[in-house]
Amino acid sequence: MQILIVNDDGIEYEGIHILSELAKDFGDVTVVAPMKQCSAMSHRVSIDREQSIRQSTIPVAGCKAYAVDGTPADCVKVAIGFLGLKPDYVFSGINDGINAGFDIAYSGTIGAAMEALMLGIPAIAYSRLRKGEADYGTVRAHFHDLTATLLRRDPLKDSIWNINFPNCPASSCKDILHDRRIAPQLVIPDTYHLIAQDGDETTVKLSGHMLDASAFDEGTDLRAVLDNYISVGSVRCPVL
Repeated sequence: MQILIVNDDGIEYEGIHILSELAKDFGDVTVVAPMKQCSAMSHRVSIDREQSIRQSTIPVAGCKAYAVDGTPADCVKVAIGFLGLKPDYVFSGINDGINAGFDIAYSGTIGAAMEALMLGIPAIAYSRLRKGEADYGTVRAHFHDLTATLLRRDPLKDSIWNINFPNCPASSCKDILHDRRIAPQLVIPDTYHLIAQDGDETTVKLSGHMLDASAFDEGTDLRAVLDNYISVGSVRCPVL
């Protein structure tokens, strides 16, 4: 199997290196990722703008890697349309922060997976809760069996798989919950902060804070991950 790996946190981010290492169990891996942080890019693509593409290296043996001066969705387009790759599957992630609830609308991780799907390639998006010090214990313990289960199924034609891991050791993960519905809320509510005021010009900064699990209904993706479960669900592409 030929696997293309992309992300939105950039080619130097630890999550994409861990995903590449784990994905090698399933086939030949090629990484095509943004040169820099591209979170919240959604499905944005670069039109009529020059993009730099350079061969790169990641600390995972046997993986070819390329860095693209573009968005996560650009990386998928470049991999297939310019580099000539023919992946059987696209893995997107592992994102630094969960992609659940309404946050999936903003996610570059989801956007890249959707771009793959629109090009006829099935995709899985992987994300990990950002909370305290990064802990990939649950990811490492469950990635293989979970991914193998999804790959054995017939590929989804109009949706991507969306997996969210809690940020905890494997011993603290309670279980894997399938078919989680998308919570009709943001995990991080929007808050604007005034930075400066200079005449007619105002500078603000958008940020947010993580909500407690009790803010979300049982059966939703957000509630599952915040309660230390792995959430597995699908996200439908609106144009397929």
